[in-house]
Amino acid sequence: MARKRRPNLVGPERFDEPSAKERTEPSRPHGRRAYLPYTVAPSFALEPYILSGYRPTYGRASRAAWSVIEMHNETLSIWSHALAAFAFSVWAATDATISSPLRACVSVHAAVYWTSTVAHTFGAVSERINHVLFAIDKSMISVMFLASGLCAASIEFRHRRALLALVAMVECACCAGVIRAIHAPRSGKVLNAAALGAQMFLTAAPVAHLALSGADPQLAARMCAAARRAIAPALIGGVAYALRFPERLAPGRFDFLLHSHQIMHVGTSIGSYFTYVGLAQWESLAV
Repeated sequence: MARKRRPNLVGPERFDEPSAKERTEPSRPHGRRAYLPYTVAPSFALEPYILSGYRPTYGRASRAAWSVIEMHNETLSIWSHALAAFAFSVWAATDATISSPLRACVSVHAAVYWTSTVAHTFGAVSERINHVLFAIDKSMISVMFLASGLCAASIEFRHRRALLALVAMVECACCAGVIRAIHAPRSGKVLNAAALGAQMFLTAAPVAHLALSGADPQLAARMCAAARRAIAPALIGGVAYALRFPERLAPGRFDFLLHSHQIMHVGTSIGSYFTYVGLAQWESLAV
């Protein structure tokens, strides 16, 4: 039976889908380590314009676990979110100055980054495991926005129970819509981006309400600045990932460091940190 064929990532040539044996036999030695080029790496693990540095871990969870201490094209992606998960876990457990809603929000952020760390560590084991882990990972991103939005709403609308309840219901419905769009087999990237964009807009609604109400201009200015600090790095990372920049300009040059997936991970981690700092500051200054 003919083997499945797939397109080249950077040119018009076509290559055969590798066999299971080829997937686990490294063909590019590098000191004590060995990597797979994209021509024999499993198709579910491929990233556009990333030509090497793929892990020979197909079918072996133990090998994938050990790969976290090796240098490959997902090392920075794994460790950027692992460190963020550890930091948020520590803050959730030890910061005695924050309220229960903010502690829950920080705990959700920690869970999101632990999920991402596990997905990127073990997603190279098999196609089924990859799909399951990254489906959970994408869903958790929406849950993270939900937690941040509800925490901000609980601070801004703490004395308006009806409005807080309405925001909570709309947030939950929007979160469910995003998750449904992510997992719908016929939904495209545009639909997914629109659903996630709507939830991001709703998450920022409490800050917008604070700014437009005019009740405390000084606090509003500080919170708008905090929101910009939180949004900017995540937005830069998201745009870089969507455009596949900079690896699109020089395929193969950014295989191990500074490709768009890594930039996106670092940007979201920094954005989450400033989200936590901003919410904590808002909570301490709100009357």
